[in-house]
Amino acid sequence: MKIEFTTPVLAELSNANVCNEPLFLHVERKVGELPDGVYCIASPFAFCVTKEVIESALRELDDYDTVEIGDDSETLIKFSKNTGNNVKRIHHRTINSPFDFFEESEKIRMEIIYGHIGNGVIFTSVDGVVISPGALIGKGTEIHAATEIRGDSVIGENCVLGPSSVISNSKIGDCAKVISSHVYDSFVESGVSVGPFAHVKVGSNLSRGVRVGAFVEVKNSNIGEDTSALHLTYIGDSDVGKKVNFGCGTVTCNYDGKNKYRTTVGDNVFIGCNTNLVAPVTLGDGSFTAAGSTIVEDLPKGSLGIARSKQTTKPGWADNKRAEGKLK
Repeated sequence: MKIEFTTPVLAELSNANVCNEPLFLHVERKVGELPDGVYCIASPFAFCVTKEVIESALRELDDYDTVEIGDDSETLIKFSKNTGNNVKRIHHRTINSPFDFFEESEKIRMEIIYGHIGNGVIFTSVDGVVISPGALIGKGTEIHAATEIRGDSVIGENCVLGPSSVISNSKIGDCAKVISSHVYDSFVESGVSVGPFAHVKVGSNLSRGVRVGAFVEVKNSNIGEDTSALHLTYIGDSDVGKKVNFGCGTVTCNYDGKNKYRTTVGDNVFIGCNTNLVAPVTLGDGSFTAAGSTIVEDLPKGSLGIARSKQTTKPGWADNKRAEGKLK
């Protein structure tokens, strides 16, 4: 289907989205597949025309050369099958102000939400909830305030989403939780817990039972079943096995200023707090890293990696400095 789009009446709204979908894409979804020989010219603001009106206009082409939808000043959609002068005009409200735009957008937003309610989705609040018309949501899923589900996301059954979560073009398995977190272009399997305040970035795969907690970022990484990263951790460009424990403050150092490298972590690995894993590096199955280590060499299976300076303690140093007036 080919639709030619005209310049919108309100330039300041030309880049706005309706329910997290570009205006032109929303219009294309509503118009659907055009019959052979029928051409369409549309304003991006044609999103306010209902599918029923569009279907009615296409039926009118049996008797008319051209059917236009709009008011006396603006045409929202124009269907033509030839260049004849036999024209039918269907009156329809147009968008001439930001108020009109808000009102029509809100109408569509609520239609989508009501449709999901009818399919068994639970909304604790609809305040700030925006769902793309291309999204699929399973029965029993609970959606909280200020949650956005964008693009062609697929959400399983009995999930908990929000408050204040964003899920964009991602797949979320059954019984997963995404609490006050963002997930982009990723796959979150069943039973996974994300958040609060986590960020799952493009190209990530979180397997069953994974827990990604507060202020954790995952990017372009594969995380094995039952692995936990619960606090202040960055996992980037990594392949991580099953039942791995990421201590607080772990960082995969994947970028050298020019190139990015991958980190590989085996099964049942314990990564101590404040560990830096300098890629490319591999941690074998069952290995450990000591807290505060910077690991730059591969760890064999079942080994312990310690990479930190030996502690030096100077008794009385602080007391002496205070006596000298050099410390408070």
